[in-house]
Amino acid sequence: MSRKPVKLKPIAAAIALLICSSQVNANQVIAVPDSNIQDNSTFFENVFGGQNVFAADSSTFLIYNWDQSVEAVANSLTLGSYGNLDQADLTNVDWIIVGSFSPWTESDLAVITEFVASGGSIWVVGEFGTQYDYANEAGNEVLSAIGSEMVFSLGTSINYYSGTIAEHPYTEGVTSWDSGSSGAVTGGTALVTNSQGYVLVAIETLNGVVLLPLDAMLQSSLSSTSSAGKSAMSLGDLVMHGSHSRPLSFRVASGK
Repeated sequence: MSRKPVKLKPIAAAIALLICSSQVNANQVIAVPDSNIQDNSTFFENVFGGQNVFAADSSTFLIYNWDQSVEAVANSLTLGSYGNLDQADLTNVDWIIVGSFSPWTESDLAVITEFVASGGSIWVVGEFGTQYDYANEAGNEVLSAIGSEMVFSLGTSINYYSGTIAEHPYTEGVTSWDSGSSGAVTGGTALVTNSQGYVLVAIETLNGVVLLPLDAMLQSSLSSTSSAGKSAMSLGDLVMHGSHSRPLSFRVASGK
């Protein structure tokens, strides 16, 4: 039985094109156990391109000036103050970057946790051990608080040199990973692994939904048909759910 083309209502199609033509992040957690990573511009562009980013002002973020690398590709970058995070600072923010050489305050952890629980995405910074394990301990505080399964390993100091870059939208065009001495992370999905099998970059999706680009979505879900030969899905009844500046999920009603 031949498939019938999917007919989209003009307004719904315009909305779909607007929200799906670029990469959409929702509840992503990236863990990177090193701060000397400022030269990974392609990866930064894939993650932060066009996004509104907030970073807690700490030496793990600023010491190697990779804030400039993020600022070069992000829609906006705002620096906050460690120990004084406020939920109001995270309005319309897509990503927060956190890293600390000191334990996080309870109030900061509460702000971070609320942001992630409402659908925000977070990049957690660690360092190489054993010299800087207190940065990994602080990072693990955050990862645990937000419900992530990822953990920075303590007492680990490695390098990349060579290894494996996993296939992922964030690693598109990435052929190597530039860092100094790095720690390692367990759990999540490995994006960068060195030749010894240590993971230098990992990602985990919590409760959000990542929308596909429109062309991929049309080729998959929207082009599927029911046994009656009618379109099984239509964008005529597109319902968005979200907070801040992100759509978190979407529902498409069955076609009639």
